[in-house]
Amino acid sequence: MIVHDRVSILSAARRLSRLVLRAVLLVGLGAAASCHGEPGGPQSATRWVQVVAGGWHTCALTDAGSLYCWGAIGSGQLGSGSSDDPSSPVLIPTPSPLHNLVAGSGHACGLTADGAAYCWGSNDSGQVGDGSTVRRGSPTLVAGGLVFRNLAAGSAFTCGLTVDGAAWCWGANRYGQLGDGSTANRATPTRVSGGPAFRSVTAGNSFACGLNEAGAL
Repeated sequence: MIVHDRVSILSAARRLSRLVLRAVLLVGLGAAASCHGEPGGPQSATRWVQVVAGGWHTCALTDAGSLYCWGAIGSGQLGSGSSDDPSSPVLIPTPSPLHNLVAGSGHACGLTADGAAYCWGSNDSGQVGDGSTVRRGSPTLVAGGLVFRNLAAGSAFTCGLTVDGAAWCWGANRYGQLGDGSTANRATPTRVSGGPAFRSVTAGNSFACGLNEAGAL
């Protein structure tokens, strides 16, 4: 009788262990699947296509051009217009789908399909490029009507490369990072002086570099 009870107990324990293991596996698979779905919404075939990290925030684009950001929001760098710091991706309304996201220390920018640049977040040095130094809590059109093909962001400045190969920068310029021959901040795009036609531009913390069509740096 005692032996029979022990067998029954062992058998029940094994069945319970299998059920627990199956539950753990299902939870793990569900969590893995959620990484490939539309964040904050129903699961779908939507995928991330770009992720950029700023000083205190992260932004990402889905394959449909939808913008999501999360992290610190003190300077409006998430572009949501909210005052709460979200720990999960928040959908940011944009005038149209974006691509070529870039992020600085406290701001971020992106391009529309027609080459219009929108920036948001910290703007004390004019890095949003709308002609003001007022922080922007939602994507704001960069002034000047320029058509960009890509963007680059430094700590507190932004640069863009137009379709004709001209480089334009705006924002902080204490170290001459805007390349216009001065050290004055610019709240709207100012053309990089003396430069040739560029094929790419990149930005560091307080400097920028470009490659010309011949590949010279």
